Amino acid sequence: MNRRGWHIPHPATVYLLLLLAVMLISWIGSVYAMRGIERNSDIVLRSLLDSQGVRWLVSNSVITISAAPVGNAILLLSAIGLVCKSGLWRVLCRLSAKEASSYKERVGLAMAMVVMALFAGLVVIGLCFGDRVLLGLTGTVLPSPLSDGIMLMLFLLTGLPSVVYGFATGIFRNADSVIGALLWLSPYMASLLITMLVASQLLAAFDYSGLDRIIGLGAYGRRVLELLVWWLPLPWIIVRKAKLR
Repeated sequence: MNRRGWHIPHPATVYLLLLLAVMLISWIGSVYAMRGIERNSDIVLRSLLDSQGVRWLVSNSVITISAAPVGNAILLLSAIGLVCKSGLWRVLCRLSAKEASSYKERVGLAMAMVVMALFAGLVVIGLCFGDRVLLGLTGTVLPSPLSDGIMLMLFLLTGLPSVVYGFATGIFRNADSVIGALLWLSPYMASLLITMLVASQLLAAFDYSGLDRIIGLGAYGRRVLELLVWWLPLPWIIVRKAKLR
């Protein structure tokens, strides 16, 4: 319960209720033999509550978490921690508001921008010159090492300038202070991991039952749904924790 008296549910709780709803709908739909058509193929709704469905749920309860973008979530939270705790975000906000900054801050910002430009230049080289190592084997961006490692690229693009700025301004004094910034949002990670565990079950159950295909979601729609289910909880968790303080 927050200060205003209304409760913001944890996203894992909401996903668990949605999972139970999918299980119930799959059972009811299988009883009435609900069917759909995808690419001229007949899709039969499968129950998650019959013997075969229960076996699937039990055997895949842990395996499905491997589909969750846990590594990307860690990189994202670490990058946010570096940008905020280094002071880089604060000085950028002050400059956008046309507030004065110190000489040390201006020098640190200039150094950070140089590092960011150099890294961006390396990415351009990897895309356009030589062996074009960041492109796929057929010269495409999707799929490619760049698209597969986009979160790592964003982490380096923001993290490296943040570290440079932090040391230039004296906010970071040693490696321990950098590690502390990386772990700044670690309290949110536990909530996010629990949510991703339930979310992986929800998405897998949705796919196993065939409910997504029966309602005509399509490949693009399923991809959009996955992105929303994986990443919507992050701002949700942050806002929820802020409201509970």
